[in-house]
Amino acid sequence: MNRSSFVSTLVLLSACCLFLSTFITNNVDAQQKIAANSYNPSPLENEVLAEINLARTRPQEYVAYLEQLRPYFKGKTLQLPGQPASDTQEGIVALDEAINALRAMKPQSPYNFSSGMSLGANLLVKEQGLKGLTGHKGVDGGFCDQRLARFGRIEGPVGEALSYSAQTARQRVLTWLVDDGFSTRGHRNSLLNSGYKVAGVSCGDHARFSMMCVVDFASGFSDTQAGNVARSF
Repeated sequence: MNRSSFVSTLVLLSACCLFLSTFITNNVDAQQKIAANSYNPSPLENEVLAEINLARTRPQEYVAYLEQLRPYFKGKTLQLPGQPASDTQEGIVALDEAINALRAMKPQSPYNFSSGMSLGANLLVKEQGLKGLTGHKGVDGGFCDQRLARFGRIEGPVGEALSYSAQTARQRVLTWLVDDGFSTRGHRNSLLNSGYKVAGVSCGDHARFSMMCVVDFASGFSDTQAGNVARSF
């Protein structure tokens, strides 16, 4: 083989490798996006979203649930029946603030469920569950907006609420609403934000805290459609 033929062969092989690499990458990405249309929420995930929507649409009813917690505070310790005592940072002050916030709140529209956003939330559950990790930042340095963008198009700002415990859906929502120890009340604001319209939910096993739930919120989100993906490769 002369030099000219050898160079031509190398160029052809490089082009083939590049094509195969691009095809595999696009195919994996496409299959991941197609999956956004087939997310089946678990009973707990359905319950979490239903409880959040109940707080949004009937805030006065949720005031009653919050008020039921008052007798179980002793100083900054919360002792619920049949559960271990829990030390809080603010005590009943944060609870009363949440009660007042919901009393003054006008009913909001419920969140629409997003399969794509749920898959984005599930990425964090899978990443953190086995290793017992916590926090909004992924091991790759990304946050919820980067995770969500893998499954569709985000419209407007996004938010995220995390829960690490074996709590029921209602207990998780009550905890987020009280938002003890978080001066910005970011979890409560995300749950009740009138600008957020869609949400994704994912819950799963956690090595340290038994169970974790991730809820992502957005003003709008367009799940990737299987038909659109099919035309891209």
